[in-house]
Amino acid sequence: LLLSSNACHDNSLVDLFNENIPDIDFAFQKSCSMAMGANCAIAATVLWFAAAIAACKVDPPERGPITTQDVDVTYTRTTGPDRTPLLSEHVVSGEPVAVG
Repeated sequence: LLLSSNACHDNSLVDLFNENIPDIDFAFQKSCSMAMGANCAIAATVLWFAAAIAACKVDPPERGPITTQDVDVTYTRTTGPDRTPLLSEHVVSGEPVAVG
């Protein structure tokens, strides 16, 4: 739509700019064209839309039930033969219980 409009062809503002501000390194072209970035943006939008449709079609992953487990931990503090403190740990695990 934009490429075939008056904004791209015979734009009086572009002609006025090119006449009043002459610069050797920069000048607006007489007509518009799509650059590589515009093509990449269109392709990215199409791929994003395809990914969104594919995500709606896929079932969510299956997972097992959430469980919790009671654990009893006992810490014992003793003194070694060289009078250094020793800490020992004893863990007793219970059975997993389903939550919810």
